[in-house]
Amino acid sequence: MAIVAKGSTRAGQTNNVEVGKINSTDTKNSIAIYASSGAKVAADELNISGASIENDASTVNKKNAGAVYATGTGTEVTINRATAPTGDNISIQGVRLTDADRYVGFGLMAADHAKIYAQNNKIKVTDGSTGIASVGGAEVNLSNGSLDYSGDGYALYVDNGGEIKMNNATLTLRGNSVGYVKDLAATTQPIDTTGMNF
Repeated sequence: MAIVAKGSTRAGQTNNVEVGKINSTDTKNSIAIYASSGAKVAADELNISGASIENDASTVNKKNAGAVYATGTGTEVTINRATAPTGDNISIQGVRLTDADRYVGFGLMAADHAKIYAQNNKIKVTDGSTGIASVGGAEVNLSNGSLDYSGDGYALYVDNGGEIKMNNATLTLRGNSVGYVKDLAATTQPIDTTGMNF
């Protein structure tokens, strides 16, 4: 992991951790940024290439890989870029578990009211569980960016009050992937696709 932050900020402190650039190449079983319990992390630029998971990944050893995992009320991770890169700046290679019929590997994951701000990032997840997940009142914002997802799961997954913003973003689906679920009877949607392109 590049950054692990736990706990809320002190008085007069905007973020627990602030960095300029994180470059991650050919890592295994690694999550670049993990934040919990109200921690606030900010990085001007996050670049991940060749991230993967060992083939013996299972429900027992819990091996996984992703760009950002944020959980807990008040937790915020900001990796907004000033402009979008020409190619994918985050690339994750997932794998099927040895003891269960599902995959691991993800791009961004927010849970339990945490927030991830990732505007202008371009993310690619291959054979992963999901591209972006937001559950338990959490929020992920990938506006003006892109997600390229190939797998057997959902590219965009929300549950229990989670929200994802894909305003003016691009979603590319490959393999057996499903983009997202839209409830046509609902007055508001948890996934904001205003201006989004497929």
